[in-house]
Amino acid sequence: MEMDDTKTTENKAMRSNNGGEPPSPRLCAKCKEQVGVYTLRRNNSYCRDCLEEYLSQKVRGALCKRGGLIGGEKVGLCFSGGMSSLCATYLIEAHSRIPSGERRQRKKVPFDMTVFHVDLLGESLYQDARVERIMEQDPPWCQEIEIVKAEDVLFQEQKAPSEHIKNLIDSISDSTGREDLKMILIRETMLEKAMKEGWSYILMANTADARAREAVAATAKGQGFALSSFSCAIDSRYGEGRPRVVYCMKDVTQEEVDCLSSALLGENVVQQQGDAVVADKKNIHNLADIFTKQLQMSNPGGVSNIMSSVAKLTEFDWETDNPACCPLCWAPMHEDEMLGALASETPLAIVCESCKVGVFGCLTNEELAKSEHASQIFNKLPDVIRNRILNK
Repeated sequence: MEMDDTKTTENKAMRSNNGGEPPSPRLCAKCKEQVGVYTLRRNNSYCRDCLEEYLSQKVRGALCKRGGLIGGEKVGLCFSGGMSSLCATYLIEAHSRIPSGERRQRKKVPFDMTVFHVDLLGESLYQDARVERIMEQDPPWCQEIEIVKAEDVLFQEQKAPSEHIKNLIDSISDSTGREDLKMILIRETMLEKAMKEGWSYILMANTADARAREAVAATAKGQGFALSSFSCAIDSRYGEGRPRVVYCMKDVTQEEVDCLSSALLGENVVQQQGDAVVADKKNIHNLADIFTKQLQMSNPGGVSNIMSSVAKLTEFDWETDNPACCPLCWAPMHEDEMLGALASETPLAIVCESCKVGVFGCLTNEELAKSEHASQIFNKLPDVIRNRILNK
């Protein structure tokens, strides 16, 4: 009875504030015709059709206007297993792409796309329960996901490659360094796979929130010189013959991904991303994740402010500037770091300061040259990385 009385009181209050009539549903901010079900930035509500068109315009802009796709290319879309990569797949397949060779349509570009997932340590393909629920429905717009095992690409000469990868990662004592090394191995697997398949582009589904988190982490790790690279939609730092990386979701926020995921699930109530993050005070990536999420909760423009600040820096022109990059993590390096490496006896001195500390556990080039542990880690790295360090 108390609950019924409470609801009656609330309904009366709502009617009295609206001339005795129940409140009318808010209309879509774009079409002004359908009911606005999905609310962004607390004020703008969109119907499903307008939400999808709004987000697909952002993705098409990243692909074509800034990414340079003109049609006919072969590309690979990296499917991480999170909701952002699933939304990227949907926005491209349902709204932005037709198979290469077909006649170009309005708002759709003809190119061939392979959706692939890099399996590093045998983790589950789906990193978000919402992704698994959607994939269980066997949606017609989602093609089969190709599993690319890092052990088959980078460590095929090892007798027990999966155990070798695990031992390599476990040998890194610093939790930030372990996360860095995982990302390094995944990136190398992607690049090698792309070269083998002849892909011109690799599409990454990192949202604006993810890019902001990466920028915050890079700052904390002392990679400030690399900050402007996080504002780029296209990344061609990897050299001649290697694919360009296009961040097709860089203008899409996590809030927008959550709205689209609810639409794909047929739900009107927006579900937030994943579980609460447990703080690991020794892991810079973890702390950066918590910082950006709490900032966005307290200030809806927090992520936008971070990326706006990064965008004010002069972007790297990968084609003409050709900045020197760390041969391990590919972060652009300042000339001061390069000069210090030239004066050292060890080839490992050529990696950036962040990799020296996080991956190899050394503070100086002198310590790096004498460290047996650093040498052991170096010898466990894939040949493609070791050769790049030695030839730098």
